Amino acid sequence: MNVNDKIKLLRTTHQLSQESLAALLDVSRQSISKWEKGLSKPSSDNLARLAEIFSVTIQDLMNDSITLKRDYQTTHYFTDMLKKKIFLLPFCTFLIVFATMLLIGLLLRYQERPEFWIFNIMTISATACFCAAIMFISVILRFVYLDCKIRDIRPLWYVLISITLPGFIFYLLSRDEMSQKRKGRKADV
Repeated sequence: MNVNDKIKLLRTTHQLSQESLAALLDVSRQSISKWEKGLSKPSSDNLARLAEIFSVTIQDLMNDSITLKRDYQTTHYFTDMLKKKIFLLPFCTFLIVFATMLLIGLLLRYQERPEFWIFNIMTISATACFCAAIMFISVILRFVYLDCKIRDIRPLWYVLISITLPGFIFYLLSRDEMSQKRKGRKADV
């Protein structure tokens, strides 16, 4: 497998367009297209950055005898997390406990049972909901952190604002622009 085939495979596996990859590398889309067609090869700096973005070694990219497998670590962070039972099982358990306790609490309220029992059951329900939300937010924050590292953006501020849904949407919409600005500042220095 040639370096051009590997670049295209890794780019499509990571669900990046040629424009997005070009923005990450601070090159033109046409350069990415030429690399993928085998008309030219990336510079050593771009090879190092490609290896970092795709979590492979430079030797993996350059050695034609090494065939890349599709199971390389990817930026499909959410789907990878959902496939792992270590996350999915407790998350679903918390949601099931939340829904069950909420229904039991509402039924007890409807049957005019003592407030003490209703309060305890609703507390369990709220705790389960809180735990599921914390798990989901931690997955989002980890995704933002890893994405910032790949795009060479300082992650602290963006991880903090991504706790809220508008902050997360803001990050997703502006991350390519922030990455380009950061590269522009580095080039000026």
